[in-house]
Amino acid sequence: DMLRLGEADIVLICVPTPLTVNREPEMRYVELTSQAIAASLRAGQLVILESTTYPGTTEDLVKPVLEADGLKSGTDFLLAYSPEREDPGNVDYGTTQIPKVVGGDGEPARVAACAFYEAVTSAGTVPVSDTSTAEAVKLTENIFRSVNIALVNELKLVYDRMGIDIWEVIDAAKSKP
Repeated sequence: DMLRLGEADIVLICVPTPLTVNREPEMRYVELTSQAIAASLRAGQLVILESTTYPGTTEDLVKPVLEADGLKSGTDFLLAYSPEREDPGNVDYGTTQIPKVVGGDGEPARVAACAFYEAVTSAGTVPVSDTSTAEAVKLTENIFRSVNIALVNELKLVYDRMGIDIWEVIDAAKSKP
């Protein structure tokens, strides 16, 4: 019940940000969720965006929606960004074993968000200077992963032609500390 959001001290936004047919992020879910939060936003709340998005989303999209009715980020409520960081299929690192990157709209927001995540994760937090930096961290992680996957796919084609097992290569290569 979105109307009960005003009862919570901390509100996390973790909604899809799929790509459109033009390969641009679809921000409708973030915007609609921000509007729903704004309808019951009260002084003292901490709002944290976790959705994967581009640098500037928290500042340029979420913040204006939340401030539309007169409450101000940093004065009346706190606003932060902390990307969802999961490693699907990795049995050694679950959600609570991966440090949370945290950027706030100001130091009080960053400190509050870090305190929240430190209470729910055993891996701690990695505070960064602002929300855009935290958003850039998530984007960089995704780009790094995509580039690595593409590289291995290309190497597999080459190594297959050479009669080399890519998995044997990967297993041996990852033995380097």
